Amino acid sequence: MTPLGALLGRRAKIDLRGQAPRGEGALEDRSAWPANSRGVLWFGKGRPGVVNPGGGLGTGQRTRRTTEVRTVASVMAEPSCIHCLADVEDGARIGGGTRIWRFAHVRRGAEVGEQCVLGNGVFVDTDVKIGRGVKIQNGVSVYAGVTIEDEAFLGPHMTFTNDLHPRSFNEEWELIPTWVGRGASIGANATVLCGVRIGEYSMVAAGAVVTHDVPPYGLVVGAPRLVGYVCRCGRKAVPLPIPYDYWGDERRCRCGRPIRVDETGEYIPATS
Repeated sequence: MTPLGALLGRRAKIDLRGQAPRGEGALEDRSAWPANSRGVLWFGKGRPGVVNPGGGLGTGQRTRRTTEVRTVASVMAEPSCIHCLADVEDGARIGGGTRIWRFAHVRRGAEVGEQCVLGNGVFVDTDVKIGRGVKIQNGVSVYAGVTIEDEAFLGPHMTFTNDLHPRSFNEEWELIPTWVGRGASIGANATVLCGVRIGEYSMVAAGAVVTHDVPPYGLVVGAPRLVGYVCRCGRKAVPLPIPYDYWGDERRCRCGRPIRVDETGEYIPATS
């Protein structure tokens, strides 16, 4: 087994058995390491965290440790590398070789494949599935219902949604799934409406707003114009241009609220 001291420096401390090694020479004392152990390498200044002592795609377990590493550029591929200021909940599954940076949060039931990178401040919701070799840049939230296939790229601060009719007061809402295909790239600050499928190896430009499926290898850019009006409940009430048979008429939304368009073709929203 390659000595980690040669890779990380003497100040590093590593736990491959679920117990923190003690003493200045703990890192170099390879007799304390089980053969072929593949665990989690924690780096940064210590706080409680989650380890994966089995390597590969394993279940996190809470343990007590203090871990300090000068550099992660030369960390071995086998262990998962998780910053001690990241929060990986019990029950999350993290693949071997995956790196999770500070202030990231991976919730119970999420699955992150091997050789992934989760940047600063990334949020991975419960039951999200992320494939192998996925790179998620800083500030991305991957909400429940999103599936990301192998080797996809999510640019900084791009946004997923999972509710077509969001309201802070809705007690019942429907989770709408979203699918990102293998090798697809989504640029910085792009927004992906839930319910769409991003095709394999497609490219979504920075700042784009994705409201429809993207075909494999497709390139999409830009943001939509005003395309209609919504009811108070959030459902689309009137399309644009407003059809003539709506003029001077009153209809009902699925929620029961009135949908009114006056004789000049102007939409009059329900206020309660």
